[in-house]
Amino acid sequence: MLLIIALVTISFGWPFTNLFSLTFTKHKQIDKETNHINPSQVPFRNQTSANQFRTSNTYRSFAKSRKMSNIDITRLYFDDESIDQSYTVTVDYLKVDLETYYTGSAKIADFIPLNKTASTNDKSFYVIPINNFDNLKTNYALNENEKACDIVNDIHYYCYFGFYGYSVFAITNSDIAPSITGLVANGPSKYEFINVPPRETDNYFTNRTISKQCNTYDYYEYYLSYALKSSGIYDTQCRSNEQIPSDGTKCSNGTNPFSLLKGYQEGLFVDQDANAIKDLLIRFGVVYLYQFGLTIGWENDQWICVEEGYNGKYTIIHYQISQYIYMDGIVIFNKDKTYNNMEQCKSNAVPANSCLCNLQFHPAACTCSPNPEDLTGLSISLCKCLPLVDKRNDCIPKNCSNEQIPSQGCFCNRNFHPQNCTCPSNSNLKDIPISICGCQSSGDPREQCKICQGNIYDQVDPGSCTCGLNWEHHPTGCLCADQDDYNCVCSANQSYYCQTVCEQGQFPDYDDCLCRANDNICKDGPLPCTQQYHPRSCKCPHEADDLINVPKRICGCVYEDQREECQEGAIYYLVGTIDDNRVLELDYNKFDFELGNPVDFTKIADYEPYKEGISASDSSFLSISKEDFEKLKLTKALTQNEKKCEIVQQTREFYSCLGIVAKIMSDVDIAPSATYMVAAGPNKITISNVPQNEKEQFSDIEISQSCYDELVQFSLQFGLPKIGISDSTCFPNTGIPADVTKCADGKTTPEFHLKDYSTGGFEQANVKTMKEMLIRFGMVYTYYGIIIGWEDNNWVVAEQEYDTSYTLKTQRIYDIDYIGILFLKVKEQLPLDEEIKRSGLSTGALVGIIVAVLVVVAAIVVIIIVILYYLV
Repeated sequence: MLLIIALVTISFGWPFTNLFSLTFTKHKQIDKETNHINPSQVPFRNQTSANQFRTSNTYRSFAKSRKMSNIDITRLYFDDESIDQSYTVTVDYLKVDLETYYTGSAKIADFIPLNKTASTNDKSFYVIPINNFDNLKTNYALNENEKACDIVNDIHYYCYFGFYGYSVFAITNSDIAPSITGLVANGPSKYEFINVPPRETDNYFTNRTISKQCNTYDYYEYYLSYALKSSGIYDTQCRSNEQIPSDGTKCSNGTNPFSLLKGYQEGLFVDQDANAIKDLLIRFGVVYLYQFGLTIGWENDQWICVEEGYNGKYTIIHYQISQYIYMDGIVIFNKDKTYNNMEQCKSNAVPANSCLCNLQFHPAACTCSPNPEDLTGLSISLCKCLPLVDKRNDCIPKNCSNEQIPSQGCFCNRNFHPQNCTCPSNSNLKDIPISICGCQSSGDPREQCKICQGNIYDQVDPGSCTCGLNWEHHPTGCLCADQDDYNCVCSANQSYYCQTVCEQGQFPDYDDCLCRANDNICKDGPLPCTQQYHPRSCKCPHEADDLINVPKRICGCVYEDQREECQEGAIYYLVGTIDDNRVLELDYNKFDFELGNPVDFTKIADYEPYKEGISASDSSFLSISKEDFEKLKLTKALTQNEKKCEIVQQTREFYSCLGIVAKIMSDVDIAPSATYMVAAGPNKITISNVPQNEKEQFSDIEISQSCYDELVQFSLQFGLPKIGISDSTCFPNTGIPADVTKCADGKTTPEFHLKDYSTGGFEQANVKTMKEMLIRFGMVYTYYGIIIGWEDNNWVVAEQEYDTSYTLKTQRIYDIDYIGILFLKVKEQLPLDEEIKRSGLSTGALVGIIVAVLVVVAAIVVIIIVILYYLV
């Protein structure tokens, strides 16, 4: 569903091209300014900002920053210093890697896997028992006293609490509720630097004193790693999470704590693909991905992740695994748990810390060496094959013979090259697509893999040669050289910022692709749209006369356009159906490709003013008085916990509009629950009647009901007619509710409003039309904000302030064309008796009218008969 995904992206912060993006973009810049990112959460610690904890599930690409850097993605990066007895961490500037701002690193492949039998080819894998997940102590919801400790509350919300708790279980098989306050108490009080040169201006290298108080705002998550390494972690039965103890070396009853994971710490990885993330899960246990959050395994093609649920407990969510996203994150590891530090087995008894299998002694629980020479003579049932380098007969990969990859792997070849097959040596690459085996840096025999000549102002046949590095030899049409390249043709090396080559029926202006050198049809562009010929990619005329009978959904309105949908007073509304399984079906034939949504049209004139005695010619009009507006629940600023659920802040304007409509039309005062709309809304989108050549672009997509899924606009916009809105006092905006049949208190029955309303909009409206809409629909949303009326020459606008509260302001009325959105009841075809009632006619009056009509008809018939008689 390429088009849909693009529109969703626009709706969450890109330039305004989709009318429905209005309510999602207006305050996005404020969101960006107030989002807080911990320097420990990004690969480069000098890229810091205000707050200590990350915003979960926000993908941050560092590709452009990394383009000239020399980061080895095969290594784990960590802080190699420790806390001294005075709780001070001293960092030697001379040991800092200025690419990552860490002082230590180690090869990822040198660490012994926690799980010695799992494989990245397994269909599913979990680092903790998934069938008993709900009963784990780490999953408990914080009590009010624990929530009052901001450090604990934030660490729990952003799942670092789970990161530590689940890691303890994965590594030691101990089920604990981790004492975060104990970690803070045992963590650093000072963070100091030595040997900093006078020329260094980076504020990161500034000495700092760390406040160990619950409500401090300068506590960074990576300080916990120092405490874990020096003192380990213990259960809340030793120290509760309600306050930071002055002495973290003792339990609250004075006894010594039973510490776990002492000597372990956090380690950073960068630029890992999906297969590498699976290896990290097998090797280290729990993985914290900056793109998807806390990750505990995979199942088929989905990551198994964890987030804080509606009830404050941790809950499992799923995210699609993509082979084209390169991910960063952290793991918990012990730098001593490497193969180099493990002894060879000396008997058939396995010591506590295990031993390396060898030909003489290889007990069932021994650890297999990563060195292929050490595996000679050992069965693959004991030590699985090492990819590519294993010389044992059963481990030598052969050419792929079908689309399945055997356990030892197989070499891609011209006949069979399944995804993730092993790419052969250069001489055997000739007939293998570059989408399977990317271009090699040298010696690749394929024509496409030759480095292009020319520069960025030149053009080559798309995909005929490879881009040079660092933008040298980078003409339009070259194949992407690596994963950080962009403005290039997609290859196996890059699929994130790339372009495709136009297929039959595709054109650059419509499909963001490049024409092949010999494709003259593509170069000539699409044929003009006509009444008989109007596929999505036809070329729209610019003259109004040429657009008559061309569907508006294909060609947008132009000056003096005579089509009904383009007349002043035309409004449209979203259309789609949601079944009992919450699957949203959209009809391809209803898509307006300029609006980017499936819509139907109606007219303002079809609607009467929502109450008597109001007119667009009035000198002033307010759908809600200023006094009443100030009292509305929805005008109050969001709380910090509400802001943590990202969609609540991102969609603030949208559901606030609905709250205003509910007040105007139903006289109910609510602060609408965005989280209810997400929970009750569609969980999947499918599109019907898609032409065969566009099915790839309009494929089905899943919507995860979470605080961080950017597809939630479908839940809000398309779900409205079926699910309506409810109050946030029933469904708090702090998390997605698991049950929408009862309020959060478990007792109160929810009340719903506006279930028969649809999300609509208009493309152009003059001042008079704007006023006509206001007296019919109560509010109109434009770039001014939420307009609820006018006073003389000024609009009265509900504007969202920096703190997310609303106040009424005035904006001068300008004689321009306005665009925006509104909410309306879609009129259905009424039965005849209902039409009669609406018209105000009595039954007797109707009978009289019918009799009169029949008399006239009879008279006409008589006259015709007489005329015919005389003519004959």
